[in-house]
Parts: sequence; C-alpha cells; structure tokens
Amino acid sequence: MRLFWAFRPPDDVVAAAAELLRGLMTPTERLGYRVTWSRPASLHTTVKFLGDVDPARVPDILSRVQRGMAMQPTAPAIVRLRGLGAFPQPERPKVLWLGVQGESESNQGRLFAVARAVEEWLFELGFAREERPFRAHLTLGRVRDRHQPRPVDKRPPQRRPTGSASERDGNGPLSPEQWRRGLADLLASYGDRPVGGAFALKEIVLYESRLGPDVPDYIPLATVPVGSGK
Repeated sequence: MRLFWAFRPPDDVVAAAAELLRGLMTPTERLGYRVTWSRPASLHTTVKFLGDVDPARVPDILSRVQRGMAMQPTAPAIVRLRGLGAFPQPERPKVLWLGVQGESESNQGRLFAVARAVEEWLFELGFAREERPFRAHLTLGRVRDRHQPRPVDKRPPQRRPTGSASERDGNGPLSPEQWRRGLADLLASYGDRPVGGAFALKEIVLYESRLGPDVPDYIPLATVPVGSGK
C-alpha cells in the first residue's frame, strides 16, 4: 500500500481553492497545456510521503507519530493558502501548486516543525529522509504535455498589464513571447493574495493512495492531533 502523511484545509478553504482551480482551466488550455486537475475532495498538503509500505508496518508508523505528537508542546500553526507556482519552474511545468504559508514567522516555524518532526520519527523506523526541502503546498494539477493551441501572433506584442482580463480570458492569439514564457505571467498575475481564510493545523492524516482511472483516490486511515502535548 502507498502511504503518506498530510493535512487538509477546512471545507470552506477547499471551496475557495477549488474556485481558483476552475479559474485556471481556460487560461492554461489557451497556453497549450494539457493538465490533469486535482479533484477538490482530494486537495491536501503532503507532510511526508512514505511510498509502498507493508500493511504490517502501519501500526508502528501510526504509534510512532502518535507518541511524538503527544509530547509536542507547540500550539497548532495558523496557516493560509496563498501564492501560485509550478514545479520545477513555470516555463517547464510539471506540477501546478497553491502555496501554504504561516500567518506569521512563528506560525511558519511551527508548520515546518511539524514536517521536520514527522520526518525524523519515520527515519527512526527506517524510512529515508526527503532530500528536497519541505515546500508546503496543495497540488492543483499535473501537466501532461503542451501543444500549439493556435497560430501565434507574428506582430510585436502589445504592452498590457500582467494578468489583464484580455490575457486571462484568452482574447486573440498568443505572441511568441507569451508562448515562450508559458505560465510565468499567468501565475505571477495572482500575486500573493490569500485564498480562503486562515486555519489552524490541528491534525495530520495518514492516507493510502490508490490508483484510479485518471487521478488517485486518497483513503484516510488514521488522524493524529497536532500540538496536543504539554
């Protein structure tokens, strides 16, 4: 079974993220990207991906994280969704994401402390440490490929505000520069404005990932409170 630890925003915040996701569909299609979009019910922030795990190990995994969290004196982090991006970069995107940030420096520190703690507890059980730095985010979609949607405009590009309505609504053909930059201008046009309200990171969930016909299904197996210790 394929397992990972994650947290999920409250339903009202998920609804705001889903609205943003739907708003990205037309402009990304205009830019020629074929994207497999996440289902709103599956939106989450991965804290630690475990990969394929023998089911017999699940009790030990759960017990270690429960014991660790029970001893954590830290209050739950207050976080908010904000900032769009792409891995590895907007010009060559594979994953489109919405960032998760602490509401203050101390809250950001508590968010990262949770990820570091889970990483260390599972390392004790023999799971390899993640080599990449933790980047809290919700995956909005995965880019399958890119095609030329229509003939590009050979005229010199007209100056227009980044993220203007004409860009977002897809009026007119793409200029060569727009095609080259790909998603960079679109993602930047959303800026750092928040998506939904702030929420407390009160629990993390152990999920099983099961492959579906288009996107995987995520089955919650157990929930552990965050910052419940004294």
